Amino acid sequence: MGEVLMTNTFDDIELTRIIQSNHRMRQMVQQATNEFLSLQSELLQQIEKEKFDQTIERKSKPLIDILKIQRLNKQVIADKVQLAFVGENSSGKTSLIHFLLESDPFLPSDVGSVSARIIHLTYSNSTEACLYVYQSINERHKEPIEKVNLSEYFLQPEPNWSGVKDAIQQHVARPDPEKIPKDSTEFAEWAKHFVKIQIPSKLLKLGIDLYDTPGLLFSDPPVLKKNLRDLIKTVIPTVVFMYENPSVISDTKDCFLALKEALGKQLDDTRIFFLNTKVDIGTIITNDEEINAQEFEKRILVNTREERKNLLLKAPGMAEQISQFGDFDIISVESQWDPNGVKMNQLTVDHLIQFVANSDLKLAKKVSALVLSTINSFFDFAFVTTHRTHEQLQELRRNADKWTENYFIHYQSDLDGTLRNLYDVIASEINEKMESIVQRAAKLDAVETMGQYIRTLVKEEIISAIINKFIEDYAIRSIVRAFFDSSLLNNADKNEFLVAVQQNLLGHQVNTDDETFCQLYLCKASIKPLYFICDILIETDEEDNDTKARKNSGRNELKKKLRQGINRRIVQSKNMERRDIAQQYLNDIRSGFMKQKNHLNQILEQWCEEEKQEVKEKIDEQYELAKRLLPQRNKAYGVTNKYFAQFAHIQCKLIIAQSLTSFNGHIPRLNLAEQIFIDDNKLFQFYSAEWLDKKDLIVKKLKNVSNVQYLEAHYYLELSKMSIPNCLPLLYLYENSDSELWMFFPKYECLENKINTLTIKNVFNVIRTIATCLQKLHDNELIHGNVNVRNIYIKNDDEYLLGDFHSTRMHETLEEYVHKYKKHQELTIVGNDIYSLGELGMLLYESLGKNENMVKILDEFKSLIGKCLDQDPVSRPKASKIAEVLKSLLEKV
Repeated sequence: MGEVLMTNTFDDIELTRIIQSNHRMRQMVQQATNEFLSLQSELLQQIEKEKFDQTIERKSKPLIDILKIQRLNKQVIADKVQLAFVGENSSGKTSLIHFLLESDPFLPSDVGSVSARIIHLTYSNSTEACLYVYQSINERHKEPIEKVNLSEYFLQPEPNWSGVKDAIQQHVARPDPEKIPKDSTEFAEWAKHFVKIQIPSKLLKLGIDLYDTPGLLFSDPPVLKKNLRDLIKTVIPTVVFMYENPSVISDTKDCFLALKEALGKQLDDTRIFFLNTKVDIGTIITNDEEINAQEFEKRILVNTREERKNLLLKAPGMAEQISQFGDFDIISVESQWDPNGVKMNQLTVDHLIQFVANSDLKLAKKVSALVLSTINSFFDFAFVTTHRTHEQLQELRRNADKWTENYFIHYQSDLDGTLRNLYDVIASEINEKMESIVQRAAKLDAVETMGQYIRTLVKEEIISAIINKFIEDYAIRSIVRAFFDSSLLNNADKNEFLVAVQQNLLGHQVNTDDETFCQLYLCKASIKPLYFICDILIETDEEDNDTKARKNSGRNELKKKLRQGINRRIVQSKNMERRDIAQQYLNDIRSGFMKQKNHLNQILEQWCEEEKQEVKEKIDEQYELAKRLLPQRNKAYGVTNKYFAQFAHIQCKLIIAQSLTSFNGHIPRLNLAEQIFIDDNKLFQFYSAEWLDKKDLIVKKLKNVSNVQYLEAHYYLELSKMSIPNCLPLLYLYENSDSELWMFFPKYECLENKINTLTIKNVFNVIRTIATCLQKLHDNELIHGNVNVRNIYIKNDDEYLLGDFHSTRMHETLEEYVHKYKKHQELTIVGNDIYSLGELGMLLYESLGKNENMVKILDEFKSLIGKCLDQDPVSRPKASKIAEVLKSLLEKV
């Protein structure tokens, strides 16, 4: 290696900001979650104290299922960024670690297998430098079984790395295979020990921990795979998967296959950064021509990355992982002699750490989503305490059953053709890749692992890849149908029994409105059988220990039926060649697929019947619960109502953390020099603002800080969930050091400023737009309460948005202002929105000049507005009717 340039390996100032801001966001999530858990406990105690019957207890069940939240929340606040380096032998893992630590080599590094223990590298000052050996990864929090003091090697300005290397050698170097064979019990006992080395380091001091893992082979002893699985499960690091050959040779594919087998289903929750190593600068710049730094960074390096990433994307199994959960870059620690090599490596390290830091927020986001969905359950629980009659409940159940019957008729028909096509594609792919699979399997050291190897290879590189493509294509078709084919949804979102059942069956709640939620359920229900078939085609070794699988006995019976007659225990003769054994394993798997396909009709019928019955049973449960709940609704509402503001406060804190995440921890700026406009009731203030690259924003905040600000934001969050196209959306939330809650909206021009320029078509479009918004609000049992010209904004020339910045009622208190948002169904209150719309319509009508050609159309419009202004709220038209009439009038303009 040439002379190493003395340069920063990474931008420590920027990385420090990223890590600290991410840590702050995780703290926000954990604090809000802890407050939620405390409040939730208090609420449940109140429910228990009031001695409600089992109806209320079952209705409040979503508020009780918080074990997952508690478990994940404990992991959120990990104040370290965790990086685990994984790859085949000689892929450059240890060299990269030395490069990042800016150290001389001190860890085992050579061609072949040179280590067997996982080594954890973390920061300490020089006086506390030490090596610890623990019984296993899972026991790393207990007392170490061995300890080696390393402080003497860090007493001078330059560390004594050769001394460190000698001191740790016996604890980190792989035992001599002649003395301790890798398949022996003694080796397994030695290898399961976990090593932690704490030393001074600029990188480690930032709060970044590194894990060096042994070179990974499919034929590795089980203990090495278990160690890796335990590391990923308990530490939850980001995996850096390293490989040398950009063409992704079979050894690299087998290494990644071994990683998939080791992690099993846990791989789905693991973020992976693919790193192509040993990309020598001479292979990038192949001539002696002078290239400036900007050209190298912006053109040559970008093109090289793209070319090598495209090669990776051609590798089955790896391509899906990088597309869904990963990222990619290139590096060469041997190119530090060249300024361009220095730049390439620095950019890659910065990219890697940014990816890791962002990945580190994954758990916080997951906990935040779980808590937000449970908070939604609270507001839903509070809502069900409003009135319903026995007749309404019976009608809801009849409609829910009818919807279910119709849905599953179409569901089974569509599913049959899709799955038969899937089996044909898989069989064809196996035929095409048969020779390649046999060749790779024949290279294995141990014949006894060949069956498992081929099963894993076929599942990960063929079945999973094909099913992922099928799911992607089928999902697009399902999304289009669910979101654009109203006959499929068929008003399911208007039936609270169906919404509750679909929430239950989806397995988690989504922070959105009922219509979108039901559409998401339809998408997932369509895709679900494809995952089930994938699970059936080749079972995993962890199925026997899968508690969830044991509980789902019905699905297990279906699996058994589809697997009947498939014999994977081939009989080997002593003289069989490796290729023949591999071929026989593969033939066995392929013939099994064809047998399964022949059973599809019977299985599909049983699958659909079970799915349908499950839905209908849960509909009946919802009906019985709702019926028994009727006498207790008012009492339950009294208990939940006093917790509204507190749950809204926690909801806002989590949304604030999400908003900060969207801007990588940067904080917004408010222009306090002048207010955009003055609130007549002097309750709120409005300022222009910007947040990083988002410039045209308006902030709404309370003039005097109060907990009521969280109820106000909660109302806007409810509106945002509904995704009403022409409602001014709440974009972000932020709370400053003075506890002021800032609500961010997009900034558009107010209609009041353009009222004299409006044409007849503009006026009709305004009223139709607002009526459509009100229809959506009223369908969800919400009112707007402030329909007036100052709350309408112009997005484009003839596109309008309904906001809620100005109050129509003067001298209203803050509590009165916020409480108008409560859900209800009173016709008189809903009618107030229609009356306000009539006043707006009359104002706009009077602003229009006379038009002899439009007299009849304008008279029709005026008549419609007059009906909106009827003194009897019952006589006023519904918002849907107003929108329908305006659509007709627009066609005549």
